[in-house]
Amino acid sequence: MIVTFTFTELNVSVQPGDIVYYTIPRSSQSGRNHPTAIVDTKPRILGRVTNVWHSAKKIEIDTIAGGGCGDCEKVVGEYIYMFFQKNHKANTSGIVGYYMDTEFRNWSTKEAEIFATAVDYVESSK
Repeated sequence: MIVTFTFTELNVSVQPGDIVYYTIPRSSQSGRNHPTAIVDTKPRILGRVTNVWHSAKKIEIDTIAGGGCGDCEKVVGEYIYMFFQKNHKANTSGIVGYYMDTEFRNWSTKEAEIFATAVDYVESSK
């Protein structure tokens, strides 16, 4: 099922291939998911973006290509919160093709210990 949504504001980085999620916010929600038999605010996959018209602030979503949306008929026309995830194969970030050596030195004349060290890295696309 192809669904088109029109927004008052559209994120400039949304593009075809992104996965769109949705949740239906409720007035009783307090920042956490409080599922009951009637209300469930967990994010669910809506589908994959197929077209984007930034000037018109519209996106087209294929609900089948994105994994499907079991209750899409309920979502259309409902006030929902939508967000998207970039395609990891096409949208990697970070420095590619470089390496780093690290050396820890104690310039003090007193003995010192390092209890922990960490690194944050992004794997290059293969």
